[in-house]
Amino acid sequence: MMEDMKSVMKTLSEKTAQLEKLADTYTWNKGWVVESENHVNVGMGHGLNGTEFAVKTAFSCCMAQVYDSREAAEKYGCDYYLVDGAGRPIEMRITAAGDFFAREAGRARSLLLYAQGSEKGGER
Repeated sequence: MMEDMKSVMKTLSEKTAQLEKLADTYTWNKGWVVESENHVNVGMGHGLNGTEFAVKTAFSCCMAQVYDSREAAEKYGCDYYLVDGAGRPIEMRITAAGDFFAREAGRARSLLLYAQGSEKGGER
């Protein structure tokens, strides 16, 4: 089981670095990402049940679909018919790609540090 945890942590570390690189890239380049509180647009056919949306993780956020303009993100990236398990509409928002990737990189880094601390017996 320890090897499994090491493998997960290695992959999480790689995805965190990828998110940081994407954040840096989109600091200098315009781009827009469609997201909800818990989901991100990863492109047609790559999300849950054939939708464009996947649950946010370090892995799925690396695959976020980036649109050239806010208008394109709204026109092609939003799905206003998605509902959660209770039948409530999932609220979409359009976020600047640099901000999105920076925020998600920070979350992934926090998770990685927590997991590393847990692996060492709870040290932080």
